[in-house]
Amino acid sequence: MIFDFIHSMYSVVIGITIGVIIFVFLLATPVENIQNQHIVQNNNKNTIPTKKVFSETKKTSTQKNKVGQLVNHNNKNNKKEKTHNLKTISDTLHKAKEDLILILSENKNKTKTNYDLINQSSRLALVNILCTSKSGGSFNPISGSGVIIDKRGVILTNAHIGEYFLLENYPYNGFLNCIVRTGSPASSSYDATLLYISPTWIKNNADSITSQDPKGTGENDFAILLINSSLKKGKALPKEFPYIATDISNSNNTVGSPVLIVGYPAGFLGGTAIQKNLYQASAFTNIKNIYTFSKTTTDLVSVGGSIIAQKGSSGGGIISTITSKLLGIVVTSSSAFSTSDRDLNAITLAHINRSILKDIGVTLNDFLSSNLTGTTKHFNTNMQPGLTKILEDAINKK
Repeated sequence: MIFDFIHSMYSVVIGITIGVIIFVFLLATPVENIQNQHIVQNNNKNTIPTKKVFSETKKTSTQKNKVGQLVNHNNKNNKKEKTHNLKTISDTLHKAKEDLILILSENKNKTKTNYDLINQSSRLALVNILCTSKSGGSFNPISGSGVIIDKRGVILTNAHIGEYFLLENYPYNGFLNCIVRTGSPASSSYDATLLYISPTWIKNNADSITSQDPKGTGENDFAILLINSSLKKGKALPKEFPYIATDISNSNNTVGSPVLIVGYPAGFLGGTAIQKNLYQASAFTNIKNIYTFSKTTTDLVSVGGSIIAQKGSSGGGIISTITSKLLGIVVTSSSAFSTSDRDLNAITLAHINRSILKDIGVTLNDFLSSNLTGTTKHFNTNMQPGLTKILEDAINKK
């Protein structure tokens, strides 16, 4: 879009400059003709009829020669002036062209730099969440993505990933181990605790807890984690984590809006490869369609197919390349053999904000500005036991 605008401005400037050249050329020609006509008219007034005496005819001839010399002299001056004007305009045009080429080059480099920066900063805030069990049982290794949305280490991910934090001690203490990994390839970095998970989603989707290919619309499919310790010996938690600011408005959730998708796709990897050779991936694209879970709200966006359209990318980020803010997180993908033929969907931050407000009476921004330690204790005391029991009951029915 930026290049199209600059190209249009370049064309306008070139057109105006060419118009100026034509105008000056036309303007210069009438002036010369008027001067010549004036001189010739004066010559006609002084011309003696041929019936006059020879001496007068000779005088007239002399006048004609003088007039002719004057006309020739004026023609030379006008040609020089016209040539000078054309050269000046040509130089101006050349300078304008050079300036526009420089602007185009600078903006191209600036745009490329901005895209690179967005990609780099988004990858720094991207995490992989890996949950493994000690002895297999009902659970296979679970790998998903998440995005850090607060400098204190708050991670936004999917509920169908966050639910496993509720089951870390089922059927016995330490049965499941969920960790946060960073980098590319992903390496063990942090422990985290569940800060919030949509109770509505747990109630509606508990029966799919052990499914290898769960189905769903993505509605309310979100959870919030908090990094609480480092897994690297001798290394403390950073004072500030790299993060992506959130956009809970719908101003950039429109068809055609440019976005960046980031995640840890793992659909074609086995368990060992996921643990040792899982890499980040990102793709620039645009919003293809928007959907609603109600009547008027924008709750889900489609971003088409890309390498990110695989299992493991769930919880990955959809970032606006206009604002560099997080617009949504990946929740579902259609089925197709090729990733390019799939359709990746993401719930919007606006939907998450409305869901939190409905469930606990605060906005996402209010939630993030709270005392996170106190929020964690409140969740563990008042919400976690009931939600864990819902999942355990669903597993026991299998």
